[in-house]
Amino acid sequence: MAHWNSLPCDIPANYLCAFPPQEPARKREDAPPPKEEPKVVFEGTKPAPAVGEIFAPAKYCDAEKRKGIQYPKTRACTEARVACPDPETITGEVVRYCNCQTAKWETPDTTNCTHRWVAEMRSAIERGDPAEQISYRMAADLESTLSRQLYGGDITGSVSLSTDVLALARSQFGALDDRNQRQIRATNFTESFGSSGDHLLSPKAVPVWEELATPVRIDHASTLMGALEQSALLLADYTVDQHKRLQYDYWGE
Repeated sequence: MAHWNSLPCDIPANYLCAFPPQEPARKREDAPPPKEEPKVVFEGTKPAPAVGEIFAPAKYCDAEKRKGIQYPKTRACTEARVACPDPETITGEVVRYCNCQTAKWETPDTTNCTHRWVAEMRSAIERGDPAEQISYRMAADLESTLSRQLYGGDITGSVSLSTDVLALARSQFGALDDRNQRQIRATNFTESFGSSGDHLLSPKAVPVWEELATPVRIDHASTLMGALEQSALLLADYTVDQHKRLQYDYWGE
């Protein structure tokens, strides 16, 4: 049976009334932040991936050997950079991208793979060597390279050389006083220059052209055709025999 003390609080005997028990102070804690859904960050025009795809196992392109180049296993959305084969005769590196969506290899970019003879021809032009000799060596080197393996850098480099050696030829031949000598040199130059164009436009070179990016391919093909036409005009300007005909397989029909 409960017994209540009815004595007033100011009486010393009433201890509970004078000193009521107090609850110890509690440390204040902030409420946890609201839980947010995972955010998906993406760029481009393709749909954003599902949240589950972000945490899915990484995709890889398998290791592969193609045209003498060994590509390592590479994670999707990244590129592999591999030294061009035969570094004694070829400079640069191949870049190949592993597709994000398919985890399949895309077409390799070989525009940085260039045979060393291209740089040698560049030096010959800068030295001012006879243009017909440079043109002859270019045709021979292109023919030899085609029989083995042509790369994108060989095409872009050769087209660049063509425009420069053509300018050199006009400068050198225009300075000659002997018309016969001028015609001989112009004929030799144009014959070998046209052979270089024939090699670059041959069926063997087509797959390498297709490896070039579309803007690069269009630009260099247009430049090459323009240079070949200019070489024919050069011969017409400096020849005595107006009935001289040069025949090629893949251009000039």
